[in-house]
Amino acid sequence: MPRTWHPSEEEETFTAAGNDAIAYEDEPWHAKWKNLPVYSEDKEVIQYIVKEIPELSGYTVSYSGTDDPTFVTTGGIITNKLNETNVKIVKVRADNINETLTGAEFTLKRQTGTDKNGNPILEVFGSYNKIPVDNDGEILFENLIDGDYQLFEETPPAGFNRLTTPVTFKVKNGAVDDTDGNSADGNTIRYIPKDETNPATFKISNTAGVELPATGGSGTLPYTLGGLALVLLAGVLLMSRKRKIRE
Repeated sequence: MPRTWHPSEEEETFTAAGNDAIAYEDEPWHAKWKNLPVYSEDKEVIQYIVKEIPELSGYTVSYSGTDDPTFVTTGGIITNKLNETNVKIVKVRADNINETLTGAEFTLKRQTGTDKNGNPILEVFGSYNKIPVDNDGEILFENLIDGDYQLFEETPPAGFNRLTTPVTFKVKNGAVDDTDGNSADGNTIRYIPKDETNPATFKISNTAGVELPATGGSGTLPYTLGGLALVLLAGVLLMSRKRKIRE
């Protein structure tokens, strides 16, 4: 009984269970059962069922030939297909979610483990590094496997504030299973579940404005000093003008 894998070529241990079961007898990914009785004590033909237990996490299992009563004796195929899904994002205005925005860039990362402190280890998923939205303000991320994801806005649309926290979501059994709902900086994240024609979609809004300098930098000090300098200059010019009038 061969077992096929799609699309991963990584080798997994296959254990055949049952009467006189032998795994890897002739070639990898095959298992055979020998000396299986054909009839029960009541002289009835025994029907056998082959099932993968447990099923591999992140895969969907299917069986070929299981409707044939001779499945065990003549052979059948158990196929494990890697679960994948697509996720779309749409950039919109916070004050009008029907108006899309262009000019933004995003990086998609997937958690590959945790460090010694329990913090997630993130790696760019595939080639999705600094991907710009298209003319419709959209990006389609394809073939996402099961796991935890974080979506970072690298560049905001011109004239809009950048998202300072990532959009997080989980893919489980080939579908978006969990979302964070909102980002901490107040930019609303609207999640639209997958339907018959559209993939799971996040509408990510940006508020208009100018991003403030990061904490620890020069902050607003240069602007404050510049304003004070202008006020002092205006005062000097006013006093000079009054002197000329008196003279």
